[in-house]
Amino acid sequence: GGNGTLGNPYQVQQVQVGSTSTPSTLTYTISNNGTVPATSFYIDGTASQGWSYSGCGTQQAPITLNATESCTLTFTLNKANLGVADLVLSSLTMHWIDQDSPSGQTQGMSGTAYTNVYAAPLITLSAESASIIQGESATVTFTLTGGYNVANQTISFGSVSPAESTITYTNNPCSVSTASPSCNITVNTTDQTQANTYNLAITNAGNLSSRALQSTNYTIVVANAPKLIFVTESAFTGNLGGITGADEKCESAAIMRGSAGIYKALISDASNRSAIPLVNWVLKPRTTYFNESNLIIGITTDSSVFDFPLLTAVTPTLSFLIFTGLNWDWTSSTNNCNKWISDSQAKSASMGVSNGLYSDSLTIGAFACSSPNTTHLYCVQQ
Repeated sequence: GGNGTLGNPYQVQQVQVGSTSTPSTLTYTISNNGTVPATSFYIDGTASQGWSYSGCGTQQAPITLNATESCTLTFTLNKANLGVADLVLSSLTMHWIDQDSPSGQTQGMSGTAYTNVYAAPLITLSAESASIIQGESATVTFTLTGGYNVANQTISFGSVSPAESTITYTNNPCSVSTASPSCNITVNTTDQTQANTYNLAITNAGNLSSRALQSTNYTIVVANAPKLIFVTESAFTGNLGGITGADEKCESAAIMRGSAGIYKALISDASNRSAIPLVNWVLKPRTTYFNESNLIIGITTDSSVFDFPLLTAVTPTLSFLIFTGLNWDWTSSTNNCNKWISDSQAKSASMGVSNGLYSDSLTIGAFACSSPNTTHLYCVQQ
């Protein structure tokens, strides 16, 4: 825009890198207003820094301008630097021959096209990735830099890979412009969002399209939230009602102690629940677990088990016998009270101790399933 005067210069936006747009140009029309032809017409000289020109002939290839004819002189701005890039025409000279000047004549050009160069518009992200735990949110700030009088660019998060329906957005889409250069979109997760690395596609529906975006992808790493393990206050025989009955006892215990969430029993029967192989297992990979004293028991491995020793026992100052059905190495024991439906003296169960830091937390041996209400359960928050 502008009329080329010093008080109201042209505003030129630098070409976006990688786009197919042509560089900014200014054109002048050179007209022969006389009644005779101007032959061997050309323009020479060095254009202002950052500018080049073409049209209206060269010394090597002059043109003829007949009476009332005109030619177009096009100036192209190739300036890489920002700021003032005035086009001063006084360095250029027109040459021609006509019947009054058979030996030729010249005329210097005059005038200045006052020009400002703006950086190519770029929409930056405050961060291209974030690491959060389940239930947390991450806010991304989009900021428009460069450009001249850029209209609204509508930015939005789109597809999530891998797909995860619990990931939602606040203030999506949002818009940036020269008048309002920043906006925020918040990425939300829930406590049911699967721990994983997600790639979120970013698009721009504005006239600059996605080429103006610093990145078209946002990566969010969701980790499992820290979870509680506690020991039931009640003790039981080996007839727990199977894996389902053991889980129900943990749910009841959690309600009694006022613990929110879903709780399941850390127990194995080798088929309906096991750690090795993973079948309906209650520990999550790479997750921090803490006890009722808010002390960290440990962080699980990629295989969803603890390495020993534990950092803290489940009950550091108290020792309870715990039904587990596990061996020292997290494999399933054959001692599981007939899959936790027997309280027979003839059946046995693998049991650990709640104050153990090593494999004793899983097993110290096999004991009769008929033990009269002396054995408890580990309950794990899901």
